[in-house]
Amino acid sequence: MAAAAAPVAGAGSGGGAEKGTGVGTGSSTGGSGVGSGASGGGLTGQAVPRKMLPEALGKLQRLSGAPPIFPAQLAKNGALFIVMTKVCVSSGGAVDTVDVMKRADPMLDANVVTAVRAWRYKPLISGETAVPFCTFVRFEFRSE
Repeated sequence: MAAAAAPVAGAGSGGGAEKGTGVGTGSSTGGSGVGSGASGGGLTGQAVPRKMLPEALGKLQRLSGAPPIFPAQLAKNGALFIVMTKVCVSSGGAVDTVDVMKRADPMLDANVVTAVRAWRYKPLISGETAVPFCTFVRFEFRSE
């Protein structure tokens, strides 16, 4: 049985804040969190907010990276697994965080996170400055 895995189009929205030095508080419920904090540097004393890119635009920013591995033990005839992630990228194009928003199987989820952390993106330019961003990436694994 062969399996195919590929990021596919999806929808979503959200936001985040640039990592930095500073003080912050937050809470987390069910995998989503709310936090606030003050940056330790910069002219304004506030963190640079991350841009939230639609999935289709985030896909265009991606430069490189291998797709996640589909574990052979999950390849049952006609099985379908969907993993939805929120990927946050630094202003330099490296993946900062990968949050699994919709889980499928612990092994598969781990493979997705491991693969996506190695991806590289084109820096997102706003004006003349590279800015951090987040985007959603949906993976569909189907065995045949």
